[in-house]
Amino acid sequence: MKTLLGFMFLLSASLAMAQQNQEQTLDYRHALSVALKTANTVPDDSETAAYVHDYYRSVYDQSKDNEFEWHDKLEQYRNELTKARDSVDLATEYRIMAGVKFGEYDFERGGFPLELKPGQYYRLQPEKTDWTRKMKEVDIMLSNTGEVNFFKIDKDKAKELVSRVNALKDDLGNVTREVRVVFHYKAVDSSDNAYQLIRSRYTTENYLIVGKIDRVEILN
Repeated sequence: MKTLLGFMFLLSASLAMAQQNQEQTLDYRHALSVALKTANTVPDDSETAAYVHDYYRSVYDQSKDNEFEWHDKLEQYRNELTKARDSVDLATEYRIMAGVKFGEYDFERGGFPLELKPGQYYRLQPEKTDWTRKMKEVDIMLSNTGEVNFFKIDKDKAKELVSRVNALKDDLGNVTREVRVVFHYKAVDSSDNAYQLIRSRYTTENYLIVGKIDRVEILN
């Protein structure tokens, strides 16, 4: 999971307790609903058929060769997907844990630079992961990584952090200078400039969630 989650950032402000209480970690089906909500789209026939195939396989096998029955099933499960989409609250804060590398301590600024790259993403796969899967993956792209690439921490605490991190080595015995972080973010919809910019450069057919980071916690 480390390699898949190799990016992100930090922001030091705290959120209200009400936001923290509704914070969630996205699984695939919830992420699909968020992606449809932010894109303001309704699943088409092929997307709905893929959903029925992967999550209601017996229904798919029994109905797909009868166009009248299949038409009714498509409408039934499209409505199911649309209802889940409509239940999404874009005020909800989501969270992702990741590994992030950091550079040497900056004594003038009082903190560590974080090695963050713009345009990186998390990819969520459907629960059905065998070769028969038809559902597209969901990509979560965080838009404001360039704003939060520095972690402020006083020198004494920084020394403790470096000592702990240096004690952790990879399989080859190398120090990775990597910390575990939690990224807290909210999804933005298609009217947001950040969404439009990323969407215009997006080259895959996967579902897309564009998120803006509210804060980052360092776990180490």
